[in-house]
Amino acid sequence: MTFQNKTYRFAPNSLSSYLQRILLLMILPVTLQADPALTEAQLWQQLQQPGHFLMMRSARAPGFGDPANFDLTDCTTQRNLSDDGEKHASRIGDALRQHGINSAQLFVSQWCRTQDTARLLMLGAINTLAALDKLPHGQDSHRPQQEALDRWISSQTFPTPTMLITHQANITAKTGVHTRSGDLVVLEKEAAGNVTVLGTLHID
Repeated sequence: MTFQNKTYRFAPNSLSSYLQRILLLMILPVTLQADPALTEAQLWQQLQQPGHFLMMRSARAPGFGDPANFDLTDCTTQRNLSDDGEKHASRIGDALRQHGINSAQLFVSQWCRTQDTARLLMLGAINTLAALDKLPHGQDSHRPQQEALDRWISSQTFPTPTMLITHQANITAKTGVHTRSGDLVVLEKEAAGNVTVLGTLHID
């Protein structure tokens, strides 16, 4: 097998692993593409253009998962932003404004930590979108919710800055990007409907 005038030899196990990766790529959503790496300055510039949107992981909320007594209607039972997380969300809002994004359409899950993150950004009204709710355990159970998000994105033109504030698992399932708290994944929806991951912005 030859690539760019270089010959690669695979041991049987390596070849099997290689073929498995090729098959995995073949079954991934064809609408998701990867763009060559852009600089941070270029990513900020892209956000000024129609057709672009952000997927954001909620700001810092220490711990993992949700408590055993978790109740979606009661924020006191959930894993919430720490004091540092609240300050982190405010800094992210400041950074967005410093780069010319003074307002945005904000869509959040029903979890309090995503709603609090959106509130502290101070960029506009907050809208709840169930398709952004934390994905349930088990890959098979993800599909209906992921398909609902895909349909919603397909219905949008993103004429103005738009942010989808959600959870790490949701962002990874959609983009393949593993995010830290508060990370901003920059995406472009092209006229043909393809969604391209342009890069990730991290604000300390």
